[in-house]
Amino acid sequence: MTSAERDSIPPMDLRAHGCAPVSPAESAQVVTPNPGAPLAFQWSAVAGVPSLRYKVRLANATDSTVWEPTSSTATTQTFNGIGNSGAYAGQLVPAGRYVWRVKVHYPTGVQAATRTRGITFGSGAP
Repeated sequence: MTSAERDSIPPMDLRAHGCAPVSPAESAQVVTPNPGAPLAFQWSAVAGVPSLRYKVRLANATDSTVWEPTSSTATTQTFNGIGNSGAYAGQLVPAGRYVWRVKVHYPTGVQAATRTRGITFGSGAP
C-alpha cells in the first residue's frame, strides 16, 4: 500500500462545531431578495480556530444549488436575489421554499457544514 492510498479517505460529513446559523431563523418567511432589497445570511464563527473561511449555500426544495458565493472570513454574506448556479445562474430567484446552510473551510482543506435551515421567499413582508 502506498502512502497516498493509506492517507486518503473517502469524503465524510463533519459537523461545523461552534458554527451555527443565526439569521434568517429556521422556517423564516422573508421578502424575496432582489438587488434593491438583498438578504443577509449571518452565523456564529467557530471559536479558537484562526484562518477559517465560510460560505453560504442556498438551494431549492429539491436541493439544487441556487447561490453559493466565494468563501470569506466574514460571518455574514449578502444575497442580492440573483442566482449563480445551474438554471438559476443570472436569474432573479422566484418566490418559494429554499434551504440554506453555512460551509466552513479549514486551512487544512477539510470542510464542514451546518445543518440546513428552511426559508421561504415571498413577495410581501414577513
